Amino acid sequence: MIEKIFNKIWYTQKGEDYFFFYVLIRLSMLPITFIYYMIISLRRRAYEFNLLKTYNFKTPIIIVGNHTVGGSGKTPFCIWLANHLSAKGFKIGIVSSGYKSSSKIPQLVNDKSHPDIVGDEAVLMSKLTKANIVSCGNRVEATKVLINKFHNNIIIHDDGLQHLALGRKLEIILSKNNFNLDSYNAIGFINLLPSGPYRDLEYQLSPAFYQQRKKKENGFNNRIYAHGCISTINKNLRNSITNTVENIEAFKNKTVHLVSGIASVSEICASLKQNNINVIIHKYNDHYKFNGSEFDFNDSFPIFVTAKDHVKLYNLKNEKVWVINQELIINKDFIKKIDKKVDLII
Repeated sequence: MIEKIFNKIWYTQKGEDYFFFYVLIRLSMLPITFIYYMIISLRRRAYEFNLLKTYNFKTPIIIVGNHTVGGSGKTPFCIWLANHLSAKGFKIGIVSSGYKSSSKIPQLVNDKSHPDIVGDEAVLMSKLTKANIVSCGNRVEATKVLINKFHNNIIIHDDGLQHLALGRKLEIILSKNNFNLDSYNAIGFINLLPSGPYRDLEYQLSPAFYQQRKKKENGFNNRIYAHGCISTINKNLRNSITNTVENIEAFKNKTVHLVSGIASVSEICASLKQNNINVIIHKYNDHYKFNGSEFDFNDSFPIFVTAKDHVKLYNLKNEKVWVINQELIINKDFIKKIDKKVDLII
């Protein structure tokens, strides 16, 4: 509920209902934003002047993150990146924060791990990659486990841009497809939390401006922006009980339930509606822990879930549940850019 309210406040555009009302709310939060800004600025300076330690590893660290709160497809992209680099012969490790998991120490993850202990994203990555995966809120300790136990030659972090204790060789920054980076850069301070969705003004710099700043670093820019380079298609669905696979067109002109505990379902809904599927949305908070009652409907309509949500439904036995198989489409030039950067950091 709170998530929906803030999304309305942050992302309502000029010309839409209540735009100026939401602007007033954002302005009223500026005193809190200023306090938040002072805290993160002092923290950043503490790392810059070595008052707080940054751990740098010989093994290249790649961080996949976003500059705003909320989902932007980090986990699906980490899965793609791990498989892409594995196909090139690299031994990949992945660190997941284990968000909303119960573990406080590094946990090795496999496809049988419990999502309540290691996190739903970690389990999903284990199922869909051959990477070694560790789940832990302490990213430095998780990285040490991967290096010492598996000797990975590239380690990917799912999120962690603001984890300044962790040194990194490359950052890949994703953004929401409906997020207008240029318009937000033009406004500035009002977009910092909680007045806006930005976690840090450091990440509000445009790609062109940031590249100018990084020229002094031997011409190597360690940050790649993926804005507009990634799209998602929903090609087919798998039945959660029978494992039968159906093309999405098999559900054309039908009504389905979409039950979701991810950050945003807007892209999924748009894709389903493009295929003339009538969608009844049941949206829960990101990383929501299902108890099974959410799938009790007094009808025979199919129930669609994402792969990320499905790993949490280990006790659910419902033949009406279908898992959406999402496929990332990555711009070829963007892939070349990633490969070039990886060659530089190895």
